Amino acid sequence: MKLNMLDVYDALLTTCGYVVDENGRVRKKFGKAHPVSMEIEGETRYLVLPTRENMTSPDVMNFVFFHPFQENLVRGESRVMSAVRKELNHFYGASVSALMCDIVAISSGTVNHSDLTVEQRKFISSIGKVDERFVKDFDKIINNLASRKSRNTPVYLSLRKGVNWAGKTHSRAAIWSSPLLEEVMTCIEQVNKGTQATPKILGVSVRKGDLKTYENLCRAFFGNIDEKNHEFYSSSDATDAPYCESFVRSLLTLPKRLNAISDMFYTGKGMVHAKEVSKECHETTHIDIDWLEELVKESETGTFTVRDWRKEYLLIPLQDGNEGVAAITQEEAKQETSSRSKYGAVTEQVAGHPAIAHPANVQTTQTAPVAQPVQTAQYPQAQSVAQPVQAGNQFLARQDPVQYVQPVYQQAQPVQSALAQQTGGNQFLRRQDTVQQYQPNNGQYSGFLAHRQNQINNHHRMFTPPAAVNGYVPGQSHSVNVPRNTGYGYGGYNGGNNNFFARNGSASLFSTRKR
Repeated sequence: MKLNMLDVYDALLTTCGYVVDENGRVRKKFGKAHPVSMEIEGETRYLVLPTRENMTSPDVMNFVFFHPFQENLVRGESRVMSAVRKELNHFYGASVSALMCDIVAISSGTVNHSDLTVEQRKFISSIGKVDERFVKDFDKIINNLASRKSRNTPVYLSLRKGVNWAGKTHSRAAIWSSPLLEEVMTCIEQVNKGTQATPKILGVSVRKGDLKTYENLCRAFFGNIDEKNHEFYSSSDATDAPYCESFVRSLLTLPKRLNAISDMFYTGKGMVHAKEVSKECHETTHIDIDWLEELVKESETGTFTVRDWRKEYLLIPLQDGNEGVAAITQEEAKQETSSRSKYGAVTEQVAGHPAIAHPANVQTTQTAPVAQPVQTAQYPQAQSVAQPVQAGNQFLARQDPVQYVQPVYQQAQPVQSALAQQTGGNQFLRRQDTVQQYQPNNGQYSGFLAHRQNQINNHHRMFTPPAAVNGYVPGQSHSVNVPRNTGYGYGGYNGGNNNFFARNGSASLFSTRKR
């Protein structure tokens, strides 16, 4: 069964408790079918699949597309992925609560144990003695757990970045934990220490003799989920979409175990209730992961891999809401502090990706000021003997000898000071020849300048020939000998300091049109 990308999106959302209609619009599964919305850039947008119709719709600005196969690898969990994960925790947590409450009721004798299968009796016996008082207390505990603002379900899924698990650091990890078991074990610990006279679990007073039964109940469902390296986790070191990949893989861990319990009591010849009731109980407590198991069977890698749909997801660019956030919110950090400490160091650096992760042995240096370079141990002074490069990225490390050149920074001289010295420019483009600057001399001019000034002053005197000035007669040519590299009034135009157009012969000065 080869599903395309949109089919996978549809199946994943359905597993997490959503309903996807024929138009690709995502809605809540329970109660009235309300559209799923979220805040994107201060605007309320509705979650939809990235179908051709939705992406070309006139209402496209009102949509946020579910496209988790495109992630920003350097950022955290995306808002879209976070919303889906929270819905899974809420939806699946309610299913687990219903399953546990019904099994507890069956253990108390609501169903004749002689009618149970061997497998069913073995499971119930692992819980311990359960009576009517235990059933009532457990119902209160589940209700109090659901009334909490955070981590209010028997099981809780969280996504982590850079998790050290069983001695190996993973780029991303999806980890199941049990807030219910944590509360039970806390109560047992306090009673054993003598700090709590009356045992209470989530504010419900329970019998001291029932504490072991509560622990056995949680163990029957969740195993060693409270241990550091339990089996209900998944990881991903992919460069495609590691958050989404680890999230999908987690559905084959704890949910698969609980599905087996639901199948045991509500399907086949072992149905503990009437057929219709058992069918309803199974639909409520069983999470649909059949599509995922089929994909894994057909996969060449033996697991769910986002890269299998690379040709499809690359056709749709990264969408708003799927890019990931810079850091988790304060509320999320508070909610997951208890579970965070169990799973080793959690870092913001992504491990396992040479393209974005720095090797552990790389030493970094601070940027030095421009005018005063800082000498560091990694970058010594320039020497006559070449030094091999040791720092940098280990994947691009240079093996050939390189001589470091220490940059030299000098303060440029002010322009005004340079002009005063008649050297011009700055030190890097310093002129070696003298520069004669044109300076007005209070209206006193000579040569061509005097003639030009005479024209300006008498521009209104039409048809009046200008007078000769200092032997210069307008309209006539005059031969002058202009030696090379001799400063002239205009700094090289008339044979002066222009080495490219130096003139050594006679030159005809500007002639004026006769009037």
